[in-house]
Amino acid sequence: MDDLVSAFNEYTDFVKRVPVRERIYSPFVVFLEKNTFSTLKDEHQYGWSILQMLHDKDKSSWPLDVPKDTENEKWSFCFNGLPLFVNISCPQHKLMKSRNLGDYVVLVINPRENFDEVASLSSKGGRSVRETIRNRIKMYNDGVVPSTLGVYGEKGNYEWRQYQLEEPGGLELKECPLHIRKS
Repeated sequence: MDDLVSAFNEYTDFVKRVPVRERIYSPFVVFLEKNTFSTLKDEHQYGWSILQMLHDKDKSSWPLDVPKDTENEKWSFCFNGLPLFVNISCPQHKLMKSRNLGDYVVLVINPRENFDEVASLSSKGGRSVRETIRNRIKMYNDGVVPSTLGVYGEKGNYEWRQYQLEEPGGLELKECPLHIRKS
């Protein structure tokens, strides 16, 4: 796991160093080797355990402008002082085909600010991009639209709910499984 922590540090250092427009199409994609899971729930739990381990091993301070309370609409997972959006994709996803990237649990990581750059609600173009993406997700998922898809910062929307999209057989969460350090 030390290699994964090191890779996360390298990626977030890259993000800090390179202007957003030059790295907008550079997500960090992590294929986790373990694939002995028999259920979507087990895969989800594994994805969350990896995020918890990364948080626990992160030596950087939590950004002052990001709440530590996962029930705050402005919360986002952070690593190396950088707010990130995490997509946990799993082989057992059947309805949410857009979250099935093959035979392994996969984490697709993007800097949180990337979404503000390409799909900002404050611009007509951004709203159009967001609508196009969601329509394509709906089409690809045979009409299934995740109820947890929301808009960052919007009242009642919690980012962590979008990290792992729900479907029957998956991990049913009432609260975020991450335990964020308060100090």
